[in-house]
Amino acid sequence: MKVLPTFLLKRMEDFDMIFSTDILKSVSSNNIYNISNSRNNINKIEESSLFIDTLKAISEDSRYFTSQFSEVFSIQEDSSFSSFVFKNTVGKLDFKKILTKILNWFIKLLEDIWNRFRSLLLNLFGQDKVIKHYKQDLENIKIPVRYTEDRFIFTNLGLNTSYTSYKTEIEKELSSLILDISKFKLVHTTERIVSELETIKQNIDTSEDYYNEIRGYILGTRSPIIKEDFATELFKFFRNNGNPVNGPSIIIPNEMKRICSDYFDFKKLLKEVQKDKQDMQNAAKNTIHSIQNINLQDYIKNDTLPKEVEKIFLQIVENKCAKIKNLCDIFLQVFSAKLDAVKEAANQNKKILYTACKTLIKEGEI
Repeated sequence: MKVLPTFLLKRMEDFDMIFSTDILKSVSSNNIYNISNSRNNINKIEESSLFIDTLKAISEDSRYFTSQFSEVFSIQEDSSFSSFVFKNTVGKLDFKKILTKILNWFIKLLEDIWNRFRSLLLNLFGQDKVIKHYKQDLENIKIPVRYTEDRFIFTNLGLNTSYTSYKTEIEKELSSLILDISKFKLVHTTERIVSELETIKQNIDTSEDYYNEIRGYILGTRSPIIKEDFATELFKFFRNNGNPVNGPSIIIPNEMKRICSDYFDFKKLLKEVQKDKQDMQNAAKNTIHSIQNINLQDYIKNDTLPKEVEKIFLQIVENKCAKIKNLCDIFLQVFSAKLDAVKEAANQNKKILYTACKTLIKEGEI
């Protein structure tokens, strides 16, 4: 029977906790995507949530990632050990293949999210003949519009936070990986190898505190955000801190003009989202290209190494791969949550503009 190391078991437990059926149902039906209390009852967004589907995809891929390392850690405890065995283990691990798969999966999922989003938005805007017919009247509206439904003021939809942060963190991790393993070129004794490995392992921050800080950093706050709160914080980030405008409300002409501008200029927004997606994909592709030049086997020179070296080394590589995987997961959540907000904003604007058309006709303005 294969026994997984403690840190792999903990990661699997974390995945079960975050991506369980109960949690996913809670995310989709509770106050993360449908704020409900005695004072408001925001309409649900379209049944298809890019964010929820992304969480499910992350869960499935995470289990593949964990299984890759479980194979390597299944080596029998009583096996003879030497530099040859160590090199063979490193070759079996094939961290470049695992990292490449992680990053290619990230690139593909970004593309899938984008394609679904683009299709949904084009479909939404392709069914608005009434609004298009009264476009000029709506853009020059002079009277307030009474909107009966609850609504949100959407925020931060134009920010390019995702790419800037992703590129910075991925480059940082790649640079540190290359710097760490390059140290072995100068190492010729077992004691130094063990010492270097221990130092490298201790310097890899895979703590929850690190990821909490990253989540807060992405959303522009110095306050850490724990994983259990991230979906809610994303919802609030893109919706004016989650504060709804309770209906009925009066939308003044200046706000109506902004709504018209956002609605009729949706192709500009599509281009901005596409650029955000492409920039993150390019950062991942550059990383894939860079890691092809790393050959871990070349750094192991000693003929006889103690058994503990293997475990330390594998933990280092696993933690490095896990760190990049977790960063990819976080940025996928940000991107998909943003697209859900853009989709919801477009749908809300469409409803408001239909209401405005009815108001203009009723008041004899057109």
